[in-house]
Amino acid sequence: MRLALGVREWLTQNIGVISHTRGDARCMRTTSSSARVLWSMFGSALALGAPSHAYAEPRASDTPVAAEPPRESLLRGDARLLGLVAVPFDGNQSGTALGFGLGVNVGLQRIPITLGVDVLTAFWGSQTSRLQVQTGNVFVPVDRTRTDHGYFLDFSVRAQPIAWFVRPYLEGVVGTKLLATSYSLSFPNTGTSTSKDTDHDWAGSIGWGAGLDLGSVRSLNLSLGFRRLTGGEASFSRTTRADDDVVVHYTTPTSVMIYMLGVSGTFGLAHDAKRE
Repeated sequence: MRLALGVREWLTQNIGVISHTRGDARCMRTTSSSARVLWSMFGSALALGAPSHAYAEPRASDTPVAAEPPRESLLRGDARLLGLVAVPFDGNQSGTALGFGLGVNVGLQRIPITLGVDVLTAFWGSQTSRLQVQTGNVFVPVDRTRTDHGYFLDFSVRAQPIAWFVRPYLEGVVGTKLLATSYSLSFPNTGTSTSKDTDHDWAGSIGWGAGLDLGSVRSLNLSLGFRRLTGGEASFSRTTRADDDVVVHYTTPTSVMIYMLGVSGTFGLAHDAKRE
């Protein structure tokens, strides 16, 4: 604005000088007309050079701010769905069983040790075996037909690499199992039999296992392994008839080798572990 006033004063003074020196009315009109043209051109130049009110200066609040990385979880782990084959050993004559199970392992970030829990179910099917029952001083043969189901609750400590494509593991296992059985007795010497009865008993387990998970930690993995569980004995007993004092009592070992195959997936892994 000060520049515009200075230019205007300069033009006015020069117009006055020209009018006094020339003294010619025509020259004065020409000079005044030229001054108006110059003033108009100068005003247009100021208008073009002035900043537009339609343009908004960027504000600090409009500046994009980089998003903070997500907060890292303290825990990580994996969950799995398994199919299994249970093979008895150490005197267990239950036969081979098929089953399935669910498991989960949880640990701290960047520490390759996890704590796990597994719930497994095994179906042994039906089988018949011969027993000798003592009645007084005489041993009587008895055929026992039974159908068994086993339910395992195992707790484990597992050492396993966190983010390898092939992740082998070694684990120690302790737990308990419930053996549920439905059985009946028949006596070949007399041709008689009992009705089917259902009983169950608990037994402990201790053992170890090994295996591997195969695949990327960002997707489903193939999981395979085995567990060797040495178990206690389950005990069952029943009378031969409701009005009889003869009690049939038997025990069965519960040691099994379990072979597992299934799928697993991870959760809560740190971002740098996922990129490995």
